[in-house]
Amino acid sequence: MTQLSLICISYIIKQLLCNVHIPFKYKLSLLLISKSIFKLIRNHREFKKLKCGVVLTEEVLKPLLNHLQSESSIIKNVKTLKFQFSNSRYTDGGDVSGVDKVFEILKSLGEDVDTISMSYVGSNSIPFPLFTNQFGNLKVLDIYLYKTETNTNWDKIIDGEQVVFPALESIKLISTGSDQIPFIVKLLNRVQNSIRHLNISHNHSKQYDLMLNEFLVNYNAEHLQSIEWINPLISFKTFLENHKKSLKSVLITLNLSKDASELRSFELLESCTLYSNETDLFNCFYEINKKPNVKKLVLATSYDICSVLLKEPLPPLKYIEELEFRHCSPLLLNQMLNENKSSKNLKHLMIRQDCPISDLIDFLETNRSIQELNFILDTNKTTIDDNLKLSLSISRLPYMHTLRVMMEIYTITDSQRSFFDYLQLSQSLDYIIIKTYLHSLNLPNPFEMVPNDGGPLIFIRNGIHYNATNRFNISIPEANLIQKLSSLVKSYIKIAPDICK
Repeated sequence: MTQLSLICISYIIKQLLCNVHIPFKYKLSLLLISKSIFKLIRNHREFKKLKCGVVLTEEVLKPLLNHLQSESSIIKNVKTLKFQFSNSRYTDGGDVSGVDKVFEILKSLGEDVDTISMSYVGSNSIPFPLFTNQFGNLKVLDIYLYKTETNTNWDKIIDGEQVVFPALESIKLISTGSDQIPFIVKLLNRVQNSIRHLNISHNHSKQYDLMLNEFLVNYNAEHLQSIEWINPLISFKTFLENHKKSLKSVLITLNLSKDASELRSFELLESCTLYSNETDLFNCFYEINKKPNVKKLVLATSYDICSVLLKEPLPPLKYIEELEFRHCSPLLLNQMLNENKSSKNLKHLMIRQDCPISDLIDFLETNRSIQELNFILDTNKTTIDDNLKLSLSISRLPYMHTLRVMMEIYTITDSQRSFFDYLQLSQSLDYIIIKTYLHSLNLPNPFEMVPNDGGPLIFIRNGIHYNATNRFNISIPEANLIQKLSSLVKSYIKIAPDICK
């Protein structure tokens, strides 16, 4: 008998921890294999995430903190925090002692926090100075700024030497109050030397739009790589021009699509979202289709451009590997699928809208390059024959490894179940993720469901298993090991004869 070393076993476990398809609950159970495994992988980043599904208060956090400080706690150095916050206002002269206590407790979770996602309950303003003072190493911030009921002095919130502001690299910010513009301007000024990814959505009055417009004309963040600015202003064109040497991802909206020729100067561009309902959008498409570095394209158009499509269909994609549809007209979706049936580059197809089943089947029966497919299956609009054809066409895709399907059903009928009848015939499919209201579902072998409480149904080829009673030294028959090593050596000699001489 030959024994596998702890190093080999830990390597296998770390591969499981990095697998995005395996539920966190299962990954957590791997720590129970042995004390050695527990000590070895407890510091993995996967166990540095803390998500609180309740509104944070001192009463909620204290028991949590006591547990985290115990020797048996897995989480020691938190990297990612996701939580709700409520019942705190940052106003001139306001009482923020309760807020201060909450953030002090959060800080004690670990000074290594680099990612925070905060959502606010109620119309509360953000205690930003307290927030930034507690997390000096913060890199990623995802936050919602609600319109406040009180007259919050946003212009002073970010001022002052007492505010220790982190060097943020990524900001996703939703702003709903016009009085927050001064804050946004000063926020962008503070992160000008560090920001790499910027995603801002706002709905403001013209008065404050002019203030932001004037600021953007001269703004230049030399490291900015991606920008998504929903409802941008006229000067956003100048903003893009200032960052054309660094931008890798950009969202093109309706008032930018008329200047499509400017995309030629974006040499580093890798990903683009076309978010427009104007016919000039197609000029952007032609420019993007000429750029070999652009691998991802998101189409988010409206239904008002069908007449143009009837006259001039879009040409096949040349270099795009990842294609996503959002709220597109059925005609555009149909034409894009039809024109790219024979694509050899397209690897990932995501359809975040209703798609005629016949169009999808027609595409999949011809295409041989797709590796990952994500779509919505409305079984109220399909027949058993449709579902069987779709299932069979997916099973015949030679490189398909991941299938994601949204099925909004509470119970499953024979007609709906027929969609899964041929998936087991696939020689390459490893993961099936189904977003549904069903609590469980049986698929034909070799796909086995992995427990995932409260999330989508996840099926993995041959499942994931381990023997909880095994010690960290696991034995396997020596004959089998020698046979596998022999085959490996022979194949190596076959493909690399010059090296083995």
